[in-house]
Amino acid sequence: MSQTSSNLITYEDFDCCPLCGSKHFSKLPARHECIQSTPIARDELEQNAIITFVPALCEECGIVFNLRGLSAKSRGALCNNYKFIKPSTGVGSHNYQTYIDTVKAQIATLGLDHDAAIVEIGGYDGYLLQVLAQEGYRDLTLIDPSAQVDVIPPELKIKAECDFFGSKSAERYAEHFDVIACKDTINMIPPLTDFVEGLVACLKPGGMMVVTSVQPNSMHSLQCTRLGRNAYAYIAHAYGLELVDYFKRPENSYGVAIFHKPTEPQAPTHAEFHDEAFKTEQEYWRPLLNKTTALPEDALSELETKVQAALHRDLPIIVYGTGFAAFQLLDNLSDQTKAQLFAGQTEGPITKTQRLLLVNSSPEQEGCYFLLPNGQYHEVHYAKSALPELHAALLIIGAQNHFFQQEIKEILASLNCRYDDLFALPC
Repeated sequence: MSQTSSNLITYEDFDCCPLCGSKHFSKLPARHECIQSTPIARDELEQNAIITFVPALCEECGIVFNLRGLSAKSRGALCNNYKFIKPSTGVGSHNYQTYIDTVKAQIATLGLDHDAAIVEIGGYDGYLLQVLAQEGYRDLTLIDPSAQVDVIPPELKIKAECDFFGSKSAERYAEHFDVIACKDTINMIPPLTDFVEGLVACLKPGGMMVVTSVQPNSMHSLQCTRLGRNAYAYIAHAYGLELVDYFKRPENSYGVAIFHKPTEPQAPTHAEFHDEAFKTEQEYWRPLLNKTTALPEDALSELETKVQAALHRDLPIIVYGTGFAAFQLLDNLSDQTKAQLFAGQTEGPITKTQRLLLVNSSPEQEGCYFLLPNGQYHEVHYAKSALPELHAALLIIGAQNHFFQQEIKEILASLNCRYDDLFALPC
């Protein structure tokens, strides 16, 4: 753990599933991950740390949850300053396209006009709603405790509420929304059942809901839970919804669940939930969850070989991307390779390495700091300033998403950045 964050980080232990309440679960190997998904300023280093958490797989509903993880106090303090991606600025917007297209498809399925009531929960800068507003939709609401109202053009007339969402939201919006959209937020909610109750209560009978989240084995430290098909099927089963579809596309980092709320209320059924599909899904994820990284082993072996070869050359090693994927790639190098790659002049929590060059596509993050797996921080540079005409021994693309990788390759070509070898994760 970073020493600068030691006073901020405390942990909590749990003994039952936060979705179904069961104590029938399988403990999984401990994971560790950095908190922030983007680099941070030098005076904000206390907002990052390397967190160790212990996940578990619920054998009753299929959700993955923390047996030991960040305390509510630490999560509250950290989330207030969390550096989420703002797709409305263009960064990461390609990764939203499947989500946006899915929401639009539900609007079309319901035959809604431009007066349809649509809400995005946890939308941050309301990128989805901005797209819909530009297409003529008029009743749009964003609910997020960190809603970035300053980047939402006022002429779009999107109603933004800086508030937490839960069952109390039904007091304001009972059966109000035709469509509810929620991207990668459900993983972050500690009172999970209250959150789900709020979603169900605010959705009109006959309405549709689109919820996305990362796959069960894609874990990071601020998550409370990880949901796959089984967990979403349980939610439909327990809350009187219909799970219309669940899918994960190779180019996206998230799975998509589509729910329909029947026009006639349906009490939760007590029919057998653990059918063959449930059991097959559990057994598919079990070996993957028992690994300490979601990254493929053969790719990590290839990376180790390429970095070792590059270290024998007197040229920089570039890591393009400074998020969770980059952290995991560097963390899975051997201890010997990490020691060589991260070697340099240290001044407090900052290390100036001799060989490693960290870059990304955000000019505003020039001079910010990325937390290395050894607990030290390393300066990040804006790619379009640092890479023109540069010759490197190795380029590591620190992104697993297909769209991010394509964007990086296009930028590198435009900068005439040359490299003797390249590593990219399969996608």
